[in-house]
Amino acid sequence: MHTAAADAVIVGFNAKYFFRSWRPRTAIPRADTDGNPDTDPDPTWKPFLTVNHPEYPSGHAFYSGAVLEAVARYFGTSKFSWTLSGNKSAVPQLVQTERTYANLAAINREIANARVWAGLHWRHSMRDGERIGRSVADRVFENYFRPTRKHD
Repeated sequence: MHTAAADAVIVGFNAKYFFRSWRPRTAIPRADTDGNPDTDPDPTWKPFLTVNHPEYPSGHAFYSGAVLEAVARYFGTSKFSWTLSGNKSAVPQLVQTERTYANLAAINREIANARVWAGLHWRHSMRDGERIGRSVADRVFENYFRPTRKHD
C-alpha cells in the first residue's frame, strides 16, 4: 500500500507540474481572462482552503486512490467497513473525530466532495487523480511483492 501511494505521488506530481492548471481560487475570480465567453468572474469568491502547487490532478485523489485500491486488491474486495480516526489536537477544526464507511467507494466519494466543496479542486481533477492512483496500485499489485514460488 505504501509503495503504491509513494509511486502515485511521484506520477501525480509529475502530472501537476506538466499541466500547471490553475485552482478555483484563481480561476473563479479571474474567469473573464480564461478565453471562454460563457464564464463570468466572481471577484469576491474565496475557497475554504488553499495550497501552493498546481491543481490538476488532485494530490489527495491520486494518493487515496492508490491506498484504497491497494487495500481492495489485498483483501479481494472493496466492500467492508472501515473506521478512520482523526486527532483533534493535530487538527483543531475537526468536528467529528471518527467516521465509519461501509465500503471504500464511500471514502473516495467523501474525499472528492470535501476537496471540491473546500474550493481546492475541480471535479474532473478528483476523478483523474483517483484513476492515476488506482492504476499505479494495480501495477504495483500485479508486478511486485508477489510470492516467487508456490508453497505447499
